[in-house]
Amino acid sequence: MVRCTFSLARAWRLAVGTASTRTLGGTKSPGWTSAQCIAIMQHMKATLLVRSKEVRDDGVIEEVVIWSLPEPLPPSQHSFKYRLFYGRPGEDRVRYDNERGKGDHRHVNGQELAYVFESLDKLLDDFDLDVQDWRAP
Repeated sequence: MVRCTFSLARAWRLAVGTASTRTLGGTKSPGWTSAQCIAIMQHMKATLLVRSKEVRDDGVIEEVVIWSLPEPLPPSQHSFKYRLFYGRPGEDRVRYDNERGKGDHRHVNGQELAYVFESLDKLLDDFDLDVQDWRAP
């Protein structure tokens, strides 16, 4: 596997621009920068679109990993595999992910909730809003 790393936690915003689009796995998606990688994921070729991880001085981790798949991961209807995490080791404060058999969902304060995936931009915005809500006093 080839690993892409970014020096800034929000570098994925640069990779998920809105200026241009192209088709990935049959899904029209935002334009991507050169931070693309090729990998194999459970017998399925996948393209790593974004991998960003920041570990802060207080131990909080913010991580974003998004793959483009050649076909949807059932029961999801889109061709992306993702994991967005905000918390500490062993402590999910906010996490969005999808998995085979379970589909799209999010975890907030220990509760698992259904999530309706609309687009990568909306996914990232929703994650940011949940992180901001969690941080709010």
